[in-house]
Amino acid sequence: MARQKMRKKSGAGIVLAVVVIAAVAAVAGLIIYRKAPTSAKMPLSAYFGTTGEDSSVIIMLNGQKADCAGIVKDGRVYLPQNFVQDELNKRLYLDDASGNILYADGNCVITIKPGENINYDDEGGQHSFDVPVMIQENDTRYLSIDYVKSCSDMDYDFYDSPARVVIENDDYTNTYATAKKKIKVRYRGGVKSKIIEELDKGTELVYRKAVDEWAEVQTPSGVVGYVPAKDLDDGTTKTRQSNYTHEISSIKKEHKISLVWFQIGGKAGNSNIDNLIANTSGINTISPTWYAVTSEDGSLSDYSSADFVKAMHARGIEVWPLVSDFENSVNSKKLLSSEQARHNMIDKLTGDAARYGYDGINIDFERVTKDSGDDYLQFIRELSVECRRKNIVLSIDNYKAEAYNSHYDMEEQGIYADYVILMGYDEHYAGSESGSVASIGFVDDGIKKALKSVPADKLVNAVPFYTRIWTIKDGTTTSRAVGMQTAIDDLSKNGAPAIWDDTVCQYFGSYEKNGETVKIWVEEDRSIEEKLKVMDNYGLAGVGAWKLGLEKNSVWSVISRYTAG
Repeated sequence: MARQKMRKKSGAGIVLAVVVIAAVAAVAGLIIYRKAPTSAKMPLSAYFGTTGEDSSVIIMLNGQKADCAGIVKDGRVYLPQNFVQDELNKRLYLDDASGNILYADGNCVITIKPGENINYDDEGGQHSFDVPVMIQENDTRYLSIDYVKSCSDMDYDFYDSPARVVIENDDYTNTYATAKKKIKVRYRGGVKSKIIEELDKGTELVYRKAVDEWAEVQTPSGVVGYVPAKDLDDGTTKTRQSNYTHEISSIKKEHKISLVWFQIGGKAGNSNIDNLIANTSGINTISPTWYAVTSEDGSLSDYSSADFVKAMHARGIEVWPLVSDFENSVNSKKLLSSEQARHNMIDKLTGDAARYGYDGINIDFERVTKDSGDDYLQFIRELSVECRRKNIVLSIDNYKAEAYNSHYDMEEQGIYADYVILMGYDEHYAGSESGSVASIGFVDDGIKKALKSVPADKLVNAVPFYTRIWTIKDGTTTSRAVGMQTAIDDLSKNGAPAIWDDTVCQYFGSYEKNGETVKIWVEEDRSIEEKLKVMDNYGLAGVGAWKLGLEKNSVWSVISRYTAG
């Protein structure tokens, strides 16, 4: 019996040992399995989400896959026109009516037609290529990537299987890390994630971020994946170096601009200039409001005067007539998207400039809608080409840069125009709450924002020769614009002292009358001088003023000191 029991215990022990050993082996195997890297691969076609069986080309832009695709035609890569204009070169402008691309390079306007190897410019010049610059497949227009690169700040590489272009056009700074050994780039951070790409030792990768013991990287072929952080060196910071150069010349005056706008409502108004300018000093540029858009075909009303130009030139003052777009019945999109309408305006303005001897042209388009922003910029480019040919200064008026008017694109204006004029006023306006027309903080902020887009030697800041008399009654605020002296006289007549306010750098006065509260933020010599100090601090190209006739005579000595400095 004892032996039998012993044998039973012995057998049970063996079974238990086997079970334990098996369990340990299973656990060890599981641990080994979990830690053992997989050799399974993810095809690049799966990674990029394409079959690779058609002629489409994946577009990778600055590490991100575009939501559109290019094509290969006769061995050449072409990109969708809308992608090119939106992401690579806004100057390759599509004229919807003709279906042509118009490219204003600063010296001429080149027309690119679908399927043609020869492009023509507006002076009759021919530009030949071995393949069509633009082709059309179904309803989509495509541009040759090599042509786009020739006129754009971008670099690209092409890769097969699947076909893709990796494009860089950002002036960003990246950290680049080099592989210390041959590495496998995985889809996710983990040894069980599939391999997307295998790279040799010494391959330079864009280091994006750390994820535990892994590094998220971008490979030269556009793949974003993960590698063990220990397999990379410490990395180095590099900024993309652009090889693209394309200078657009500008007219630069040797003196500071001192411009004043002269508003008239008809040709007869030109005769008022002698009285208004008699007591001024320091003006070297005058901008009479002679032209206004009157119809969507680009027709302009015209109050120009050859005698006015002669009289101003005799005083040593340049004439830059203004053209406005204030006519409410004119649709901004229809006007500016029409190549013929743009040509009509350009031919009229530059033709009159040559005929009467204008020194410049001042564009004051304040009704440009968001959907016509690209068309407006094309108008500016085309006008700048013709102005450059005829040695006419091109200046453009802008309100303070804000999100709602970003489509005016001051940076692009600053490249093509000779001067960008910042209308540093209307901080508070008819219909707004009461406040200063141009507080010092508003002026300073407007200039700082503009300087992010426009060089200081091209930026002119305009000051107001007017203010508003604000009336508040029963919770309703109204205002009227008045000249400097009228505002001062109103306070004096009503026995209201004007007290200097350092927060706005203006004199402020208020009074109660007939159940109304009246408030005035005064513009006069001292407030204008404070604005000029800010402008001088930023090294701007000069000063403008709206408008002649609203100023105190004494303010001209303040402006003269600024322009002479």
